Formats: sequence, C-alpha cells, structure tokens
Amino acid sequence: MSNLLFFSLFLIFGSAVVSVCEASIFSVSKIKVQTLAEEGNSQAIRLLKVKENMGSTIGTLVLLANLFGIVGALFLGGMLEPIKKTTNPSEWQFFVVNYYEWIYTFVVLLFGEVIPKNAGEKFALQVALYTAGLISILSFVFKPLLKVLETISRLIIGKGGSTETASEAEVIAMTDLGLESLGIEKEEHEIIQNVFKMNDRTARDIMTPRVQIDTLEADVSLNNQSQTIYDTEHSRLPVIGEDTDDIKGFVLLREILEEMAKGNGHIMPTQTDLIHKIVAVREDTKVDQLLIIFQKQRVHIAVVIDQYGGTSGLVTLEDVIEQLVGEIVDETDTVVDLQKEKNEFQQDMQIVG
Repeated sequence: MSNLLFFSLFLIFGSAVVSVCEASIFSVSKIKVQTLAEEGNSQAIRLLKVKENMGSTIGTLVLLANLFGIVGALFLGGMLEPIKKTTNPSEWQFFVVNYYEWIYTFVVLLFGEVIPKNAGEKFALQVALYTAGLISILSFVFKPLLKVLETISRLIIGKGGSTETASEAEVIAMTDLGLESLGIEKEEHEIIQNVFKMNDRTARDIMTPRVQIDTLEADVSLNNQSQTIYDTEHSRLPVIGEDTDDIKGFVLLREILEEMAKGNGHIMPTQTDLIHKIVAVREDTKVDQLLIIFQKQRVHIAVVIDQYGGTSGLVTLEDVIEQLVGEIVDETDTVVDLQKEKNEFQQDMQIVG
C-alpha cells in the first residue's frame, strides 16, 4: 500500500512540474527574456534558446505530460489490480478499490494541473528562468524520440510552419493591454499608438499653409526685410523670387543675423552664399516617409508642392516629431497648439473655397 501512495505522489508531483513549466514558458514575454539575455543573465540566455526552439520544447512537454498522465495511470492501474482481486478485502482495501481512482483523479486535476498552471502564469518569468535548464536537458534527452515523432507527423500532414505575423491592430491591442496592466507607461503607450498613425497622415495634414509662412525676398536687401527677420519665430526662412510659388531655397536665421551684425545688411540674400537648397515633397507624402526623407537628405525643412507644382506649404522635422511625441513648444512660440491653429485655418480655407 505504501508503494501505491508513493507512486501516486510521484505522478502528481511530475504532472505539477510539467504544468508549471508549460504555463510559465508560454506566458513569459520573449521580449522581456531577450532584454535580460542582452544584460548577460545566464538563465535568460538558456530560456531564450528554449523560446526560440518552441517545437522541441512543446514536444518535450507533451511527452512528459503523457508519461505522467497516461503511462503513469496505466502503471497505477496495474498496482491496483491485485487489490481488486482480493477475495476478503479489508476496510482499507475496500476503500481503495471503490474510491481511490476517483480521489486520485481529483487530486491530479487540482494539484497537478489547475494550481500549478495558475502559479506558472502568475510567476511566469521567475519560474521559466529556473526551469529553462531542466527543459533544455530533457529536450536533449528526448531528441531522438522527438525526431521520430516529427518525421511521422510530417509524413501525415506535410512540412510547414506558421507564417502568421502580428497585425497593426493586434500590436495596438497589446499596447492597450499593457497600459491597463501598468506594463507600459501612458506616455509610451501614446508614442506607440502615434507610430501607427504616421502612415495614415500626409504632409498636407501637418504642414504650415503657404499664407502662414514667413519668407524673405531674394532681390530685397536684408536691411529692408529686417522687421521680418527680427519678428520671425523660425530658425529657417524660405527665400522666394516673384512669389511664394518661386522658392529659391532657404536661409538659416543665425547666419543672416551674423551677416547683418558684420554690416552686410545692404546686400540681398541672392548676393550671399547663405541660401541652401530646399527639398520638395508632394502633398500626399506620408509622414513616415517624410521622416526618412529628412534623415537621408540631412535637412530639417521641405516645401510641400500641390498637384499643379505650386507651393502648398512648408513642413519641418519638428512637425514630424510632433506626430510622435505631441506638440513641442519652445520659448519663442506665441501659440501653444500650433497644429490646432493650422487645422482651423485649413478648414476655413475649405469653407471659403
């Protein structure tokens, strides 16, 4: 009878270990494990290998679950058989014959499945880190058998693998869950959400309309345009020819002020080498593409061209960054919500049109 109890406890313990390992391995975040591994955590490095080889891990856990479940139950039944054949059973033997299997099944479900799996999910990272080494060893031990089973599986259902990737909606949903569970901060959540909105907005949506642009005239002296230079809130000013549709380039306010400080205010912008080439983009250029353009061209400003080739407005690197982090207001800004003012102006222009 003591052998029966010992073997039963062994099976329950084995089932519990498999359940807690399975729950923790599947619940722990691969990104979190990868972060710990990059920091040099040896347990995380082993766990990362386990996560990256989930086929072998799943096979090992399934084999163990069957060993402790089905195979263990068969041996347990064999140990109960002699007791069932007893002609004059004692009260204890009668209890074992009639109730032991029911009690054992309940205990296995509770202490071998439900409680361990809940614990594995709750303490996923801690448990997974400590059991990764054990899983790796068992995967190596069962490797020949797993190869045979995998070969048979391929012969039946064919070779293939999951090609599913997380969609944009799924990633957004995950960030929402992360915010609810306090896994990520509110600011981080907003930035992640804004990243996916960048390819939904265009240069026209974030630009400064042409009528709100501060400009310098190419053939007018700096002194005669000093009021515009002194009053502007921008560090870069486009230089125009006949009108706003004829943009020659742009100048840096700092360099213009330096020229005026040297006593060269009588010259025109075109008489200096301070005019820089300006990049032109279409109105329908996506915001995420604008960021790439600014990075590759190593510029901070671009002119937005409409379908007829005329100037629609200006867009800057700051406008793009604001789509990620929100409105950026510095000491010189007189309007706090610049984007709101742009949108209201565009709506007014549409009504007038």
